[in-house]
Amino acid sequence: MKILIILLRVLLTVVFVVAAMGKLLSPADGPPTLYDQWLARGSIGHYAFIGFELLLGLWLLLGWRPRASALVALVVLGVFSGLIWHESRQYAPHPCGCLGGGTTAEIIPDVEQVRSALKVDLLRNIALMVVAGWLLLVSGESKNAQPIAKTTAGTDLATGSDEPDDAPGREA
Repeated sequence: MKILIILLRVLLTVVFVVAAMGKLLSPADGPPTLYDQWLARGSIGHYAFIGFELLLGLWLLLGWRPRASALVALVVLGVFSGLIWHESRQYAPHPCGCLGGGTTAEIIPDVEQVRSALKVDLLRNIALMVVAGWLLLVSGESKNAQPIAKTTAGTDLATGSDEPDDAPGREA
């Protein structure tokens, strides 16, 4: 089960890092997307959001406070899903741009092609929300939680303790 948890955290990490890199590398003059409606490419908000996605991916990967990172991922994916659903109901919807701009709209597609792409994006987000929700339920925040990483000084990132797990006075 521990291996599955780590693999699912790595999956979410890859998704957030790929999304951030796609946004970073997408051309500024590419076709407009849903993402562009909220954060203009090249703006401070655009780069701050890319940084947020990268940091969330790193947080998920490190395993520090695993329930909190899973909850943040779940909320972020939920907000994105709501925006995608809302956009899919518009008269002339824009492609998501979730993984970077230009992938689904290189040639201006018709409205039904955009709606189909948005449905796929929404289904992907729902699957990722299930993963994040499951991680939220199964990840522990106990005193003895073992993060993937520890600091070089040996401090346990989950508990803030620098005592080894088998130190006297520490419950097993």
